[in-house]
Parts: sequence; C-alpha cells; structure tokens
Amino acid sequence: MQLSLFDYAGLCRWVQGECRSIGEFDAPEVDLALQAAVGALRERPVLFKYCAEEVATARHNALFQVRQHILIVDLLMQIDAKSWRVLSVAFHHCVDARRARRHASAY
Repeated sequence: MQLSLFDYAGLCRWVQGECRSIGEFDAPEVDLALQAAVGALRERPVLFKYCAEEVATARHNALFQVRQHILIVDLLMQIDAKSWRVLSVAFHHCVDARRARRHASAY
C-alpha cells in the first residue's frame, strides 16, 4: 500500500505524540503499533529521522525518570521523619510545577 506525503506526515505526528506521552511508569519497550508506524516511515528518511529521535528521547526520558525516582526514594529512606515531611512537600511542589509547565506547553 502506497501512502501519500500527507499520510506520512500524519503518521509522523502520531508517532511523535505517542512518544511524548510515554511516562515514567510505561515500559521502555516500544509497542507493536509504534514499531509498525516507524517501519512505514522508513520510506521517508527525513520523517523517519525525526521519529527515531523522538523514540530515543522518550525512552531516555522514561529510564531517566525511573532512575531519578529510585535515587529519591533511597535518599528519603535514609532521613528522619521530620526531614522526610519537608522533602515530601517540596518534592510534590516540584512535581506539580513540572506538570503545570508540561500542560501549558501542550497548548
């Protein structure tokens, strides 16, 4: 099946959107639909390059977030209860601010 340039561009946008929605609790493996879409984009090297970079960035970010979470939990386990409450409030404030920035950049 031959796709038009318009179809390839839409497929590229879909792949980029899927990659951007990957969170820290998603598996770092790429699902079959995403693999098929990227495979179809191999016929368009420029779009394929954009999508490959997006997939790599998403996987890197997901793994980085997991590693960061593990380090934070390890740190929190080593401190006393009062300090833990202070750090917990600060951490949630940072997470809320990050979500607000991410939500604002989506529009």
